[in-house]
Amino acid sequence: MNRDAAPWREDFRGGSREAEDRLFRAMAQAISPRPAARPDAAPVGTDRADRRLFHAKTAVGITDAALMVDRALPAGLVVGHFRPGAILPAAIRFSNASAIPQADGVPDMRGLAMRLAIPAGGPHDFVLANFPTALARNAEQFLALAMAAAGDWETRLARLASRIGLWESRRILAHLKASLKLCPSLAHEHFWSASPYLWGSRPVRFELRPVAGEPPPPILPAPGDNALRIEFASRIARRSVTYRLALQHYCDERRTPIEDAAVDWRPRAARPIEIATLVIPRQDISGREGRWALEQIDRLRFNPWNAPEDFRPLGSLNRLRRFFYAAGDQ
Repeated sequence: MNRDAAPWREDFRGGSREAEDRLFRAMAQAISPRPAARPDAAPVGTDRADRRLFHAKTAVGITDAALMVDRALPAGLVVGHFRPGAILPAAIRFSNASAIPQADGVPDMRGLAMRLAIPAGGPHDFVLANFPTALARNAEQFLALAMAAAGDWETRLARLASRIGLWESRRILAHLKASLKLCPSLAHEHFWSASPYLWGSRPVRFELRPVAGEPPPPILPAPGDNALRIEFASRIARRSVTYRLALQHYCDERRTPIEDAAVDWRPRAARPIEIATLVIPRQDISGREGRWALEQIDRLRFNPWNAPEDFRPLGSLNRLRRFFYAAGDQ
């Protein structure tokens, strides 16, 4: 650990990683109709992800983006393939968060998944959403949410409250109300990791911010099932779309907790540091090649555990998600 870094730790359920793995495998089986596979058996290739627990609909798929690392990258952030001036090929999937494919004009959260092709071989996946925190604080709340969502819609709040209490259930509903919104343009959305990840020896959260100067979005979303794709196609036919990648460092367990994904890491406590630019080049995504790219991206299974050890996900919510991804449900 860096001499100047704040001390941190992960708290494993049952007192050890092995005990927690057994518990989380059982939790994944409680939701998945298929047996939870070993996490190290999760494919990272192009098996069609047609049984996602969330983010069912691919709004836009890009196969030829690039993440351009800043030449002035601070020395403390030089880790693995993140080197000053590095250019990393990237595949991008924009999605609607709903588990059921629906029209883009429906209020919803939006996701951005990014797969980097790294020099050492293999992928490095980033999974983000356009809200700074997660619905569930931890693994137990994620299980309760998934179980409630799978049952009768009219009794979901009562069933959720029976598992996590009325106060936390109301907090989650308030979070949903705030996060389910209309989206005029994906190019103007701000995306966050919402949970921590390792960056070398230090925990971070990361975000992708739209670059200032992007042409303004329409006042209201366009009508139609694929309005986001149509708007993005019109925009990217004229110019590249860019985002800035920024990191926030862990500072202490109260303001930047590892095990509570519902706490916002506020900039006052953890100042975001920009380190790279994501460039989606100008192109035609409405033609034959664009439709081919959409199909290729839709077949990918983005998984935050597809990462070198120096960038592994942290916290119980991420550790449980490892088993859901392994079972092919996300």
